[in-house]
Amino acid sequence: MEQRNPKLHPQVQKFVSEMPSISAGQIWDTPVSEFRNLFEQMATSQVAEKVPVNSVTTLSIPGPAGLIETRIYDPLSFEGSEKQNFPLLVYFHGGGHVVGSLDSHDCVARFLCAEAGCVVASVDYRLAPENKFPAAIEDGYAATKWLANNYQSMGYAIGPLIIAGDSAGGNIAAVVALLARDDKDGPKIDFQILFYPVTDYSCSSNSYEFFSTGYGGLTKERMRWFQSYYL
Repeated sequence: MEQRNPKLHPQVQKFVSEMPSISAGQIWDTPVSEFRNLFEQMATSQVAEKVPVNSVTTLSIPGPAGLIETRIYDPLSFEGSEKQNFPLLVYFHGGGHVVGSLDSHDCVARFLCAEAGCVVASVDYRLAPENKFPAAIEDGYAATKWLANNYQSMGYAIGPLIIAGDSAGGNIAAVVALLARDDKDGPKIDFQILFYPVTDYSCSSNSYEFFSTGYGGLTKERMRWFQSYYL
């Protein structure tokens, strides 16, 4: 049977058409540092204004290879004098395990905090190629476990524990859930939210063929580029 590209939703079409190019020169010739700068510029330039939250603070959480910087976002309904049962949402940003940061996904963390009424903890895990697999996974699980164990001492009442992530961050969230399930001392995760997660690094599914080129900077070749550095 002939395979044809599916029709994109009008909102997706608009997003793709307005997306600035982040591919400079040949993909395999682009230095990681250059691509990171381009990615940060693209991510921050598209944010018209910041979604308001009650407060944003930064924690340094102990990890397997040093401190893990984590931003804590309190929702507007938070009252410091009352320990309300806010869900804790631990969030891992996307970026192919190679690019992305707390800053590039600040708008996403703010949106989740404001719209879902959750305390959001955005985790700045180690990136490849300086830190290959499983460094990001180890940081993600260490941060999740620490946050679950210290949520009350941070001034919150016990609420549901949610893990979430987009793209590469969705991969981390999925693996963290498996680690927590198999760890007898692991945190109890109540919900898992995966936004277009990377769950198959064979890069051979139909979607890799349908959307291999022509839909913004994330091509099949770019996915291979990410994979080569991560693994």
